[in-house]
Amino acid sequence: KKEEEKIIKITSTNFFFGLRKYLKANPKIAKRYKDIYGFRVILSDETEATWQLKDGVLKKQKLSKPKVELKIRDEVLTALYNGELLFKELVIQGRIFVEGPVTHQRKLIGLLRNFLKND
Repeated sequence: KKEEEKIIKITSTNFFFGLRKYLKANPKIAKRYKDIYGFRVILSDETEATWQLKDGVLKKQKLSKPKVELKIRDEVLTALYNGELLFKELVIQGRIFVEGPVTHQRKLIGLLRNFLKND
């Protein structure tokens, strides 16, 4: 018998669609992100989904040595995108992790804050 595979819905995909749209609409901003920035999303079944921002282009793919990696749970990212949570709150509560050199961390956090403000 074949084991039934559970299909886990990634609820934060709207965040990534929105961020991709934001970067396309703002090429000057997108150009600033030449390095590799990784997003690791922890799903409800504890598996992970990854997105990578490289050369201003966001794609769902495996991470290849990002300068900075943002780690967050799927439902938390969705709530952040929907305006139910504040970025600052998540950092204080330890519900979002950003790893890498401080200058690159600030750059990624700045992008996310501006994106969430404009969306």
